[in-house]
Amino acid sequence: MTSTQQTNVETAKISQETLSPSKNENENEQSDAFNPETGEINWDCPCLGGMAKGSCGEQFKAAFSCFIYSKAEPKGVDCLEQFQKMKDCFREHPDEYGDELDDDDDDTEEEANLLQKTQKIQMCQKLRLLQLPRPLILLIILIQVINKSMKNPKNLKIENIIISA
Repeated sequence: MTSTQQTNVETAKISQETLSPSKNENENEQSDAFNPETGEINWDCPCLGGMAKGSCGEQFKAAFSCFIYSKAEPKGVDCLEQFQKMKDCFREHPDEYGDELDDDDDDTEEEANLLQKTQKIQMCQKLRLLQLPRPLILLIILIQVINKSMKNPKNLKIENIIISA
């Protein structure tokens, strides 16, 4: 074989390798939990750590699906209920999900604050959709905060009333 023919063969091999994905690339595509092209979730993905198959698999699937398909900003803010159900299920099965719950104790207060802020954001978004004047929106929010505080006076704090512009 001449050196020109050998060069042509090597070039053809390189072109073929460039056009067809390697085994590793195919494995990476299959190992992703979500395929945006098909919109499908691969519940067998090793990256999910088998969470879809345990005692709380259905709750995990509901929370994960909600997050993946969420259009809310910030992403997943509309999935808090599903994640709470999943977390409750984890607590019901500590032998199976103990590792998932180890860090939970520190996060409870932080999660409560996040939930409260999220509810405020959702309320503001709903009121903006109604295109109400800003003073009226602030009045409605203030009334809601006061009503919630009347149920639990310990929650009546100035930071619960102040809403940034």
